[in-house]
Amino acid sequence: MAEALPNAKGFIYGKVGSEGFNVLKKLKTMASSKNEAEAFVAYRKAREICERIGVDFDKIPVNN
Repeated sequence: MAEALPNAKGFIYGKVGSEGFNVLKKLKTMASSKNEAEAFVAYRKAREICERIGVDFDKIPVNN
């Protein structure tokens, strides 16, 4: 029987835990909003976070 990996639940992508990754997915989804102001702010914030933590923005899935 395989042993559980330590901290596997919190690790998803690089330095991002599952909660942080969910925030990035939500921001990326909001970036495609019909509300241009909301979309712009969400896109900018998501890109800023991605750059700061070293995550490729284009590889983040969008919530449908």
